[in-house]
Amino acid sequence: MASQFRCTRSILIDAPAASILPEIADLERHVLWSPFSRPDPKSRDFYSGAPGAGQSRAFEGGQNGAGIIRIESVEPHHVLMRLDMRKPMKASNLIEFTLLPEGDGTRVSWSLTGQATLIWRLVSLFMDCEAMCGRQLEEGLATLKAEMEGRRAAA
Repeated sequence: MASQFRCTRSILIDAPAASILPEIADLERHVLWSPFSRPDPKSRDFYSGAPGAGQSRAFEGGQNGAGIIRIESVEPHHVLMRLDMRKPMKASNLIEFTLLPEGDGTRVSWSLTGQATLIWRLVSLFMDCEAMCGRQLEEGLATLKAEMEGRRAAA
């Protein structure tokens, strides 16, 4: 079994990268589209910093456990984040968003990469973790697409 895992999904959004990038590079805006940032009455979120590199969101309680996500870098077509989990298990993962022009739109890819810990490997014996993670990435990308294309249609 591999020592690392990588889960990637992508979607074509009918909007320019320049209009999508601010949605990704601001952790407070993730509540509009990311299944990992949905408001949860049992969770507490603490934001720090302005949108862009250096911004972070610490969270605890609720369905997502406890940890911190931090934006490491923002470039016109790439955003890199680090997710350090404390609960339900300790893990450090990289999150990448890539925005590439495609036709009149933008191909947005969302990837999660990390160490395949012993717990990850054991859970993977009973459950398809890549598919489970992939479904959440697909859901988030579809919601981001609807949000961006809805704004564009309203303009």
